[in-house]
Amino acid sequence: MELEAQYIIHETQSQFEHAFDAIISEYGLTSLRDSILYICLVESESAFFELQHIANTFNSKMLAKELAQLLVCLRDTPESHEIALRLTTPTAAVKLTHRKLITWIEKMITEELSSGHFTYHDLGEEAFRLVSDGKTIKFGEPLNYDNLRDISTKFIRSPNRANKKLLIRWLYNVWKVVKSETPLTSPMNVTYTDRQMNFLFELAEIFGWLDRFSFEAEPKDYMHALFAYYTKS
Repeated sequence: MELEAQYIIHETQSQFEHAFDAIISEYGLTSLRDSILYICLVESESAFFELQHIANTFNSKMLAKELAQLLVCLRDTPESHEIALRLTTPTAAVKLTHRKLITWIEKMITEELSSGHFTYHDLGEEAFRLVSDGKTIKFGEPLNYDNLRDISTKFIRSPNRANKKLLIRWLYNVWKVVKSETPLTSPMNVTYTDRQMNFLFELAEIFGWLDRFSFEAEPKDYMHALFAYYTKS
């Protein structure tokens, strides 16, 4: 599955502004409306570009790994063994079992890779590691299958943790604005209040960061857990 960077999506600008102003009014933050909106928009734009980079890197690594797995599997399967390639879509499924056809597909892939007939936009940055000896890119030479085996088994970290850190950074910068001298001011000896957490959750919802129907916890409880994670990381 390919990862996509998510960002604010609203049918109309007025729809978004109405939802934003309703939250600001509900929590008595009208005097800070423009400041909060500015921070939200600036931080969201910055986070979006970071999310794009994270998604592109993850997808590139997964593509290279899957391609390496395919080539290693085809290379290591003896001629005497049966082999099949399966392709499925929501509406159809194809099973390739003819050895000559599968060998021809393998040959096309290896020749395109080894000759460098692909670009960053075709396969992503990580694909260039498929035509290296682990250190140097070497076009025009046979693929190094020891290197391919390393790539095919390499653990690729999920981007979820990095995405969560971006969300927490976005929330924390808003929290710093509302924590003092506002209707959401924290009382003495209390760092994060339930009302602050509910406000931040609702704000994150309209900006497309969170969806209350995607988890069972109460919004304030989920936010307290996020902020606890932030202070530990």
